[in-house]
Parts: sequence; C-alpha cells; structure tokens
Amino acid sequence: MRWDGIKNRRDAEIGQFPEYSDCSSFATWCLWNGLVLRFGLGDLVNGAGWTAGYTGTMLEHGLSVRYPSNVLPGDCVIYGGGPPGVHCAVVVDLVNGTPMVISHGSEPGPFYLAYDYRPDVLSLRRYI
Repeated sequence: MRWDGIKNRRDAEIGQFPEYSDCSSFATWCLWNGLVLRFGLGDLVNGAGWTAGYTGTMLEHGLSVRYPSNVLPGDCVIYGGGPPGVHCAVVVDLVNGTPMVISHGSEPGPFYLAYDYRPDVLSLRRYI
C-alpha cells in the first residue's frame, strides 16, 4: 500500500498523487516522477528497482551534501539517529537561503517547512 504512487504510476504532472504513503515512499515517488517518468532513469534512490526501500536504504544511496547552503530542490533531508527510526523530507524550494521541504508520513502532512524544523538532521542527500 505504501508504494501506491509508483505501483499505480501516479503522475504528479497531471494531478495524480499517492493515496497512501509514508515518508520514504513519498520522497521516492517524488523523485521517481522526475527520474523515471521524465527521463527513464533507474533507481538511484533505494537501489531496489523502484519497488522497495525505506529511509535507511535512502541513506545508502545518493551523494552526501555537506552544507545546507549547497542543498538544491530535489535533494532529501534525513532526520533521526540512524535506522531504524529515521524520517525524510524532500527539498522543494530555497527561501532566503534556507532549504524548504515537504514533509509527509511521520505526521499528517504534507507540510511545507524549513529543513531544520526538526533538530535531528542526520544527512542531506542528493539523488539527481
């Protein structure tokens, strides 16, 4: 059920969104929309052929972005002390140099928030 967005090929460009997702499947679906639907690329996010993964596998892929000032839209912010019990959000904008994220899954959301709305930023990751 959490992979509804990808399994059912929901295309954000035409107003289709997952009916249910947790944080990592939502972030993966967002990136899948750009990487697969637009460019036909393989799974750079979880390494599972766009069929599985969680925030822990997201930590194993992509590139680390060292400083928040280098974050770009499409990057992900991973929170927590490490798997299990981690959360992720997708960077969608920069406002006065502050990365803004869409966070969905561990709260009712989706919410538009500053990337550091949680004090436990573990990693900034780039998959694109």
